[in-house]
Amino acid sequence: MIEYRSTLAQRAILLALALLFTGLLYRLALNARDWGPELGATNTLYKLRGPRPVRNDFLVVSIQDDLLNDQGRGNRIVLANLIRRLKAEDAKAIVLDIYMPQRTEKAADAALWRAIARSPQNVFLPAEYNPRRGNVLTRDDARALNFLEESVLTGGIYAYGPPPKEYVWWKFVPPVSDFTQSAAGRAGGVGVALNEPDPDRVVRRTRMTYQTDIVYPPGTVATRLIKQGNVTNVAVPNLILPVAGFVTEINKRNMIVNYGRSINFAGNLNPPIQIPVDRAGRMLINYAGPVGSYPTVLARDVLNGEVEGTQVEGKIVFVGIGEGALADAYNTPFGPQPRVHITANGVATVLDRAFLTQSVEDALVPLGFLALFLALTFPFFTALGATLWMVLCLIGYGIIAWFAMRSGYGILPLIPALLMILLMWLSALALRPLARPRHVVY
Repeated sequence: MIEYRSTLAQRAILLALALLFTGLLYRLALNARDWGPELGATNTLYKLRGPRPVRNDFLVVSIQDDLLNDQGRGNRIVLANLIRRLKAEDAKAIVLDIYMPQRTEKAADAALWRAIARSPQNVFLPAEYNPRRGNVLTRDDARALNFLEESVLTGGIYAYGPPPKEYVWWKFVPPVSDFTQSAAGRAGGVGVALNEPDPDRVVRRTRMTYQTDIVYPPGTVATRLIKQGNVTNVAVPNLILPVAGFVTEINKRNMIVNYGRSINFAGNLNPPIQIPVDRAGRMLINYAGPVGSYPTVLARDVLNGEVEGTQVEGKIVFVGIGEGALADAYNTPFGPQPRVHITANGVATVLDRAFLTQSVEDALVPLGFLALFLALTFPFFTALGATLWMVLCLIGYGIIAWFAMRSGYGILPLIPALLMILLMWLSALALRPLARPRHVVY
């Protein structure tokens, strides 16, 4: 009987090819966040992982079409009544995840302002970053930015490391100045809501801080609040950070941003909070599952007294426009979700310390180890054995990637790794003629 044994030349060529493929596929992995097949594979990995445990102190209040105004936004009289009802039921925090950049009816705005101002320390509001905003600000726009400035600079976040791209200060669109002034006692209860999906329009990560220089455009209508001179290198927080800081009792001045590494909550937290962020300051959202994973009630039921106080007491309540309403839904790895649900998932990711990492720069390590492992094992198989081994390696890597995500280690490179296995298998088959035949007598 003839048996084939691998030769030194065969193994050397396979090792050289492994190095070559590692370099080529690493370059592919560096573009993973912009490459459709890899993004689609990541979605599949989320679904295979399935739902994760949800917090029992979260409640989502969904505002449906019947409580919206003509522009598809929350009616401010309704929002005022909703806040008063939630505070009466002793909600721990209220995240009003609805953009409110413009004034409406004076009575409605005043009602909402009074509802926030009665106990402002636990009400949080979203701002928006609009790169298309013009360079001419009205007096009301300037006043709103003034109070956002005060909110950002009060106990400001400290940032270091190579900064990402700078954002233009006057293109931030905060809520109406009266609301910004009141939210969280003017000490930081406003943050930028997510608005940056991946290239395939799926929201997987959210920018946690926005670096900017506080400077107003020429010709801005002066108000008595505008600071004299510029304030440089300021970190405007994502809405997630002030909410998480409130719950953990960590002030923004104790949040330290190191771009490309982490955002640390400096304090007596056990375990500590170290949010992994990429060089742009973005965090991966570890979704609990599809829409409705967190307990959800309708706003009309809260207003009608049909929601028991125990469902609200001590809860972090996220109020937003719900599924099926006029507001746009965002695509996520678990399907479309209204922004309020995504915000809740982002806050839960921080509070649960359930962080995921997807450092494309570090993809060289798993790809290199995989290539070396395949180069050392494929020469010992026959053609049929190598094919079976390739299938087992594909399945095995999938299981490892699933376990890595489920255990919180992170998201491993997917398509580049699968291509590595296939290329090494084809190379091993092509090099079979270099194997040494040997007669074996049994």
